[in-house]
Amino acid sequence: MIKKIITTALVAGVLCTGLQARFIGMAVENPRIKSPAIHRHFQDHGIHSLVGIERVARKYPRLQSLDVSWNRISTVENGTFRRLTGLKMLRLGRNKITTIQAGAFEGLSKLETLGLVFNRLTKLSKGTFRGMPNLKVLMLTHNQLTEIPVEVLEELPQLERLDIIGNPIAQDPQQIAKIQEALPKVLIITTSKFPLSHEWPVEYGGTVSPVN
Repeated sequence: MIKKIITTALVAGVLCTGLQARFIGMAVENPRIKSPAIHRHFQDHGIHSLVGIERVARKYPRLQSLDVSWNRISTVENGTFRRLTGLKMLRLGRNKITTIQAGAFEGLSKLETLGLVFNRLTKLSKGTFRGMPNLKVLMLTHNQLTEIPVEVLEELPQLERLDIIGNPIAQDPQQIAKIQEALPKVLIITTSKFPLSHEWPVEYGGTVSPVN
């Protein structure tokens, strides 16, 4: 364990330590691949922080899909993904996220799907989802949200689906009605016939609350 913490790695001329080395180590796991990677997976690697993720962007400038689920991340800091401008899908599910700082997703102008499932979010504030003008699917399955301020969702002009399965808000008709009234074109997914559905609710047979 101690060796893992103090290990340093020198990759592509960049010195990194601790958790940063995890991202770099995975990113160069197959040096025989000459074409830039489009999809990267860092599932279940004991990652506590997203510090160093920008180095993956330098290694793979064409990266479109990033999966950092099943780790131990608790905070998504401001500007974390600012260099990953080509991402279309980002999965942060099955972590321990309680805090998303304003501007955390700034720069993800091409992102279409964001997965934050099975985390510990209790509230969302204005600025949380700033910087994602093309986001279509927002997955908040199984968090602890009692409300989602309309102004938070209004930062996502292209939003088509909002999954709130397993959150207290999913059982609050007044909160759902408030969102529907403000964003009538958004499908709000509140229940699923699969109790452990957590990634893509429509594919898992999720149902949506009626919209006008």
